[in-house]
Amino acid sequence: MHAKFVVADRATGYFGSANLSSLGLQEHFEIGMELGSTQASSLVDLCTRLREEGFFAQVTEGPGRAPDPPVLVETADGERRFGQLRSWYTTRDGRREAEVLCRLSDDAPRPARVRVDESRIRLFPGVNYANVPANDACAGDGETGSTG
Repeated sequence: MHAKFVVADRATGYFGSANLSSLGLQEHFEIGMELGSTQASSLVDLCTRLREEGFFAQVTEGPGRAPDPPVLVETADGERRFGQLRSWYTTRDGRREAEVLCRLSDDAPRPARVRVDESRIRLFPGVNYANVPANDACAGDGETGSTG
């Protein structure tokens, strides 16, 4: 069995053979089981120990690269949108901005890269933001994208 797993909030999860895609979960014959809180938490602890021991490689380029961490962006018109934090920038006047990949409207065909002031970004507790690149080489005066 080529196992896959998903854990949510250390409280519940799935462990099984299904590829985590619509075909894998609906069309193919697979086997799997729901994880309870003790099992889910133990699996997270195991993965954390393996990572700390150096068993996982950090992929920074290509298809195996980890997704950018999630953020909540407050747009210029006061709406909140989920996005992915791509990088941090420091402007000439010393403000910090974030480059975020997010959909600016519900009917947007694809996410857009936007730069927004740090004050309009909400980070999620428990998410690792340590590997987000920082560009402190004066990146202009103010926003270069629009969030409204």
